[in-house]
Amino acid sequence: MKIAENGFEVIPIEFDDEIKKEKFYNILGKLNEEICLLSQNEIIQGVWGSSIGHINYHSLYLKEIFELVKNQHFFLHAKKIYSNRYGVEPHIGINVNVNIPGSKYQHIHRDFRATKDGLIINFGCQNISEKNGAINLLPTKRGFLYSTLFAFGFLRNQISLTQGNSLIRWGNLLHGGAPNRTDIRRPMIAIVLIRSDDNLIGFNWDPSLKAGPRSNFFNSSFRKRFTLFFASKTPFLFNQIYQVKRLISEFYLK
Repeated sequence: MKIAENGFEVIPIEFDDEIKKEKFYNILGKLNEEICLLSQNEIIQGVWGSSIGHINYHSLYLKEIFELVKNQHFFLHAKKIYSNRYGVEPHIGINVNVNIPGSKYQHIHRDFRATKDGLIINFGCQNISEKNGAINLLPTKRGFLYSTLFAFGFLRNQISLTQGNSLIRWGNLLHGGAPNRTDIRRPMIAIVLIRSDDNLIGFNWDPSLKAGPRSNFFNSSFRKRFTLFFASKTPFLFNQIYQVKRLISEFYLK
């Protein structure tokens, strides 16, 4: 499945030597253990998305993971896709999405605008399936009716990822997190390639960040904080309002 046709594709994670491969999966195991050993209070503390069970998380293992994958085929393939579209080297960040048991469907949204899109590489510390919350993702080149039914939650398109595969997707695609119906937390790494406002390129790593859940809630504007709070407390109602606004702006105000 080519990204040019659907806006996403799944490709295998392959390594140029067995030592790197073994180290990569060993670190993924340690990251998975780190997240699973946290208490419920530790994993949700101060994070706006915790009420629907989808949390951004930072780990010191992420730097080691990036160093291992940065010269591997699947990452270089994604980097080439990005550079071919924008003609520049990307600014690169990395984080973890944790899907907590009992989570709910997220509202359908976009991570980036079409005019300033980002490319996202996802892979799991374990197999990712519909049972533990595989991402719900709308392919490009779908008609108005299909897009509308997807946006309002009447159609689903969850992308399962066995460990050893990666999902490469444009951030402007409509998508949302899905419920984790297991009793095990499901971490998923996200490497994000974007255009920096400051023309920065290469890997972005802040050594001052500590391991733990992350939220931009308290650093946002009052309007943004209110929106995030409303989205986390009333995800179904928020999704309906959000989609009506999006459809009006995208299809009727062009």
